[in-house]
Amino acid sequence: MKKLAAILFLIFCFQRVYSQENILYNKEKIDSIQQLLNSNKTDDTTAVKRLNYLARIYFSNFEYEPGLKATKQARLLAKQLKYKKGEGLYYRTLAVFYLDPILKYSYNRKASEIFTELKQKEDNFEIEIPEPNDKLIKKGNSQISASLYFFENEGDKEITPLILLNGSFFLLPDNQTEALDYLDRSFILFNEENEIGSATLVRIFKMFTLQSLGKITEADKIEEEVSKFIVENADDKESIFFLEGLFSYYNRNGDNYAIKRGLEIEAEFEKNHLGSMQIRTLTNLAVRFAFLDMPEKAVEYYKKAIAISEEINYYDNAINIYFNCAFELVALKQLDEAKIYFSKAKELAENSGVESVRLAGIRRYKDGMGQILMEQEKYLEALDMFTQSDENFWVNFYKAYCYHKLGNLHESLNYGIRSYNGATAYGRDLKTLLKNCLLLSEVYEQLGQTDLSFEYLKKYRNIIEKQKEEDIANSTSNFEIQKIINEKKEETQQFEKEKLLKEKQNQNQRWWLFSIAAGLISALVVVYLLMQNNKSKQKANALLKEQKEEVQSTLEQLKSTQAQLIQSEKMASLGELTAGIAHEIQNPLNFVNNFSEVSAELVDEIQDIRRKTQDPSKASEEDEILEDIKQNLEKINHHGKRADAIVKGMLAHSRTSKGEKVPTDINALADEYLRLSYHGLRAKDKSFNADFVTDFDPNLPKINVIPQDIGRVLLNIINNGFQACSSTDQSGFENLTGLKRLVSVSTTPLESLSRDLGRAGGSERKLVQISISDNGPGIPSSIKDKIFQPFFTTKPTGQGTGL
Repeated sequence: MKKLAAILFLIFCFQRVYSQENILYNKEKIDSIQQLLNSNKTDDTTAVKRLNYLARIYFSNFEYEPGLKATKQARLLAKQLKYKKGEGLYYRTLAVFYLDPILKYSYNRKASEIFTELKQKEDNFEIEIPEPNDKLIKKGNSQISASLYFFENEGDKEITPLILLNGSFFLLPDNQTEALDYLDRSFILFNEENEIGSATLVRIFKMFTLQSLGKITEADKIEEEVSKFIVENADDKESIFFLEGLFSYYNRNGDNYAIKRGLEIEAEFEKNHLGSMQIRTLTNLAVRFAFLDMPEKAVEYYKKAIAISEEINYYDNAINIYFNCAFELVALKQLDEAKIYFSKAKELAENSGVESVRLAGIRRYKDGMGQILMEQEKYLEALDMFTQSDENFWVNFYKAYCYHKLGNLHESLNYGIRSYNGATAYGRDLKTLLKNCLLLSEVYEQLGQTDLSFEYLKKYRNIIEKQKEEDIANSTSNFEIQKIINEKKEETQQFEKEKLLKEKQNQNQRWWLFSIAAGLISALVVVYLLMQNNKSKQKANALLKEQKEEVQSTLEQLKSTQAQLIQSEKMASLGELTAGIAHEIQNPLNFVNNFSEVSAELVDEIQDIRRKTQDPSKASEEDEILEDIKQNLEKINHHGKRADAIVKGMLAHSRTSKGEKVPTDINALADEYLRLSYHGLRAKDKSFNADFVTDFDPNLPKINVIPQDIGRVLLNIINNGFQACSSTDQSGFENLTGLKRLVSVSTTPLESLSRDLGRAGGSERKLVQISISDNGPGIPSSIKDKIFQPFFTTKPTGQGTGL
């Protein structure tokens, strides 16, 4: 009997069952995957997938040791590759490893959450599971022991508790004491690894095991601990799943216990404002009332759950709640209200974004609307709705009923028999069986088959007798349940009374406190008014002081602006004057330069002719005179060109730029003019000796400038730098002796200043600082105020214009 119980238990756990011959097929797959892994020894995501697939096939054949080794290898490789999808594959593999359907669901849910978060489609690995038999059960038990021995010796605290938890289910039919030991050991390891969710599941399974051993007191103690944990950790996603396990335990203890404990834990959730958990509890209670054929109570609790859902905007599982409530309202003949809830459920299903949910919702909606139309005796429209809904024994009965009402006896008989067979297989819906028997009896009688009609009439009477017994039990149970509900209401009312009494006592105390405080408040008001008056005066004085400072600041700004305007006017006038003078001087300067050059050429020609025609003895004196004339002309030409350069500088200074600002790479511009200055000075003076370095910020933004104007400024300043640091006159700067002359150019973005300008009310601008430095003698403090004055220069005569 124990072996039979074990076989039945394992059959219940497996979702797909195949024949024994599939073991060989799976063996071929194992060899194939092993060959792929051996031939392609690359540690990549493909290897992770193959290892998980291999592990699942091993698990389907009860070969747990190699399967767990492959699982661990896949897990480690996924972590090494930082392959998040590998974690989802790991949980899906553990769902194959576990026998218990609750654990399968738990790990499948974890996997689904990861794939949903990654928005990735999961690789579909079809696993064929052989039919359990004595040989496989023995093999699985042996494999659990071998796996446990291996991973415990390895000191693996991640895989070992998984083996212990699964092993407890192999031991349960024959050795429940050792199964409890396995559960305790796995609980300790899960806690050590901070796997609180898995540890809680172990507690729930231990609770069921103790219950099956008849140790109800110990089981109830764990149940209290688990329920307390759920209340304290209700925000965790897994808590709703644990709550379902808790209700399974309640239900196994009978309807009365399930409803009593359900009401108690629902009150805890309400007290702690845990809306989502309260909704789940109310739904479970409503389902229990519906199962007990108490539709009024079911509707009451469904509506409570719906009200909280809409209040806190929480719609998880709301589709089922709306549908279930609507079907109970149909049972109560409250059709108009049922329509409202059916419509809400359909709307939620259509907006879910999941195609399978949408289709299932539409089919349930058609079922519900079909029942409403049937109640309204619109049988043809009802049949159309039922045809578009799911096919089950309830819907088949409704079709049979409608066809009977429409006079189609053969179709009524067809669907009636299908409904009867389905209801018989289901075994618990006596109401549908009764209706089926009565309907089939009538149809057979109308078809003239009196024997069959009488047979179904006998079945109807037998079910009636059986239902009477259940009705007696249900009436007793319902009486006790109503008593529990009333007691709970009385407790709630008593709690409310105590709360009101306490509130009244607090109110009396508050009146005494108010009386005492009133006098204090009167005195404080007077003090407060005096303080406020003093503060007002202080604020007024502070405001006057602030306004005075603002006026002074504004006056200083006006003075500064006025000085700038005067200086600008002076500079503008100077520019105009400079331009006029420069134009006037330009023409005579051109004549001087041109004629000095021509004259020098004529002197050269005279010297050549004289050398050919004159007596050499008389030529020396004349050559000296001509040479002096030539030198004089060269000096005239030199100073004429210098005057020409001054005039061009004056014209450039007075010229108003008409260039447009364009986004400019300041780094490139500064580098270009630095090199232009350096090579220009080298070309003019071969003895020029200096070096240059740059420090440009690579992340510098482009700046809106006129490149020609900025370039002229950079060129002049860089020229000054090179000339200063390469000057032979370093008097007063003895510490520079032997130092290599160097000019540095750097750029820096002024981000903080840009943000400050933006916060100050102006538009945020991109600001850049260009720094040019040299290691020459520097600028004396006495002349720093004059460096922006036109025509001011410290260079020797002939070397600078100050422009």
